[in-house]
Amino acid sequence: MACKCTETGEAHATTMSILNMVSYYPWDAKLVIALSAFAVNYGEFWLLAQSYTSNQLAKNLAILKQVPEILQHSNMLRSRFDTIKNLIRAMLDIAKCIVEFKELPSKYITADVTAMSKAMDHIPISIYWTIRSMLVSASHITGLSGFGNEYLLSTTESWELSSLVHKLSNMHSHLIGLLATCQKHIDGRKFIEAYQNLLYLFETAQNDNVKVLKALINPKDDPLPLVDGATKKRVNVDVLRERNVLLLISDLDILQDEVVILEQIYNESRSQPTRQESQYELVWLPLLDPSVPLSGIKQDKFKNLNTIMTWYTLHHPSLLDGVVFKFIKEVWHSEKKPILVVLDPQGRLACPNALHMMWIWGALAFPFTTAMEDALWRAETWRLELLVDGIDPVILNWISEGRFIFLYGGEDIEWIRKFTNTVRDVARASSLALEMVYVGKSNPKERVRRNMATINAEKLSYCLPNLTAVWYFWIRIESMWHSKHQLGKADENDPITQEIMTLLSYDGSEGGWALLSKGSTELTRAKGSAFLTCLSNYNLWAEDAQTKDLVLAIHDYFLQHPAPHHCNRLVLPDAHATTTAIFNLLSIYTWDAKLVLSLSAFALNYGEFSLFDQIYSTNLLAKQMAILRQRPPILEHTAPLKAQFDTLNNLIRTMMDVTRCAVELTTELPSMYISQDSPALATAMTHIPTAVYRTIRSMVTCATQTTSFTIIGQERKDVETYQMLLNLFDPNVMHIDNMKVLKALIYARDDKLPLLDGTTNRQVGLDMLRRKNVLLLISSLEFSSDELGILEQIYTPGSIQQG
Repeated sequence: MACKCTETGEAHATTMSILNMVSYYPWDAKLVIALSAFAVNYGEFWLLAQSYTSNQLAKNLAILKQVPEILQHSNMLRSRFDTIKNLIRAMLDIAKCIVEFKELPSKYITADVTAMSKAMDHIPISIYWTIRSMLVSASHITGLSGFGNEYLLSTTESWELSSLVHKLSNMHSHLIGLLATCQKHIDGRKFIEAYQNLLYLFETAQNDNVKVLKALINPKDDPLPLVDGATKKRVNVDVLRERNVLLLISDLDILQDEVVILEQIYNESRSQPTRQESQYELVWLPLLDPSVPLSGIKQDKFKNLNTIMTWYTLHHPSLLDGVVFKFIKEVWHSEKKPILVVLDPQGRLACPNALHMMWIWGALAFPFTTAMEDALWRAETWRLELLVDGIDPVILNWISEGRFIFLYGGEDIEWIRKFTNTVRDVARASSLALEMVYVGKSNPKERVRRNMATINAEKLSYCLPNLTAVWYFWIRIESMWHSKHQLGKADENDPITQEIMTLLSYDGSEGGWALLSKGSTELTRAKGSAFLTCLSNYNLWAEDAQTKDLVLAIHDYFLQHPAPHHCNRLVLPDAHATTTAIFNLLSIYTWDAKLVLSLSAFALNYGEFSLFDQIYSTNLLAKQMAILRQRPPILEHTAPLKAQFDTLNNLIRTMMDVTRCAVELTTELPSMYISQDSPALATAMTHIPTAVYRTIRSMVTCATQTTSFTIIGQERKDVETYQMLLNLFDPNVMHIDNMKVLKALIYARDDKLPLLDGTTNRQVGLDMLRRKNVLLLISSLEFSSDELGILEQIYTPGSIQQG
């Protein structure tokens, strides 16, 4: 390398000579050996340059090599030194990159991977030019010692150095891109392997739970991955060894109410550590996508939640690995809402989501297994304690004393006033003590809070203590529905399920509702208008109240005077619980079988509907069946719902496509030609559970949609009324006066005196507005007094001037 290679041919020959000398070595070793030889040459020069002023031997050697003279003219040679340094950096970059290729694990990548194959083709060329660049650099360094006063580079030499820097930089960029692609491929294979290992871990027996917990909580081998909520000190996973572990999994938007109620249940169980119900540990795992950077806002949210939780928490969200994130999402089906996964002391899955159990029975549901959940339901009956247990001790005391208790809800404060006053009238007339409790509405907001304040201020009745208690009352009812579905026992003949769905339908509808109970087991309930009418007609059933009992008398009144049917809007908690229940029912089947069985069940539901649609008009039996199923309204008026039908059909086609694809992947690919460890098939296998879950969830949504068509009568009438209104306001349609339009807007129920004259407070007819300019003030009942006051100031002077 010390020779001066000024001619292109000479440089090439010397490069090939070096390659022949190291021909027995692999390509990466060829480059490292050549680089080592160059380092001796280049290193000697800079060693003398650095130490010749302080070391006599170095000074003598430097003089012989003319180093001092070169350094004295360093300013003139600066560009030359800089170019050589840039070339050396480029050579080192390529060498490091090629060594990294050599170190790629053959377990996860082979030469037939496209990026690796391309790299193997480019590496020999890159090594050739890197060694050739070493020769050029060495010749220039050697030349510096013999230049004497010839310090300046020729234009050709300067161009040669710069062109080599450019060439090696381009080669390095290309190799780095291929290396990144290879690394991505390796990461993908490692991810699949780690995911499959995690699946396998939950399928095999373990001596204890530590291995499973470390795989979930500490895959990155942090020595202290948890924080003890009581002491706020970091601890090891071993604190959970051989304990029942409840994993609270949620994002950072977990409700404050959820944390407060969980803390109440958790602290109560901890107050008596010797009891069996306290033999569990709770761990919060913040479920955040590891591929998304944690913003400052999210970090603050995490710290705040970490501070208020008294149980174990993950030290930092970044400790949750991407594999665990995927596992929780796809295997445990964690969605937006929190879940509570239960692992027994051996690390086995005891319950995929015990949060519903926790809300309903608290620590009494220990050890929070599916078997325990089933046992609790078998022992349960529909009683008032089931609705209010753990919410308010005052109500529980009333129950134990055998008092009559009205639970009532809704947001209409005027109905609440009428209802509570009427209950008082009945109490006075019957000489009975009647207690009332306002339970608001699910997801309580400002209106419920204002109602509670009004009820307390006007002493209308007793209220639940706060909005958290209101939230807890309704989340427990939702949890009962979830729990029943998770067990696959939410059938129409189950009396508890019927009552749960009735209360949920009341909550989803406008107006109030009420439930009357005496003690624990005597209950009757109805919508607000029906209950108010019943209480107002006390004289009709007063004698029965004395002989039969109040609850039975009111229940008999409801049977004898059925309220006119109104379509209640039943808001089921979500499709996730139903999908999970289906998964539990089909747990012994393979993924493709789960999908095919679910699709068969859906086909019966949707097929019947489609059959009625096709033969309703020509087949008498089909017509009679359709009438029993309340289908004629929708079958006779399909045009307004065409877009909805089209969307349903598109979704069903997609579900069919996914099912076919899943069956082909899992059962029809010939194992003789493709194995499970094939990258494409392995990737597909990790995606199939998610695809099956999403497809079955789509079936649930479609089934709900088609079932809802049985109560379409009122909706069809609404569509017709809406279309009539649109026609009335068509600018091309002329009217003699404004009466037809006003009747359509105000007179829909044929009330002869639909208006109230604000001056006289008398009811008046629409004729008062005939051929007048009419301003329609449209608002909710939350119209502010300030707005009303200003409008009155503006309106009143105008009225006086007119008349």
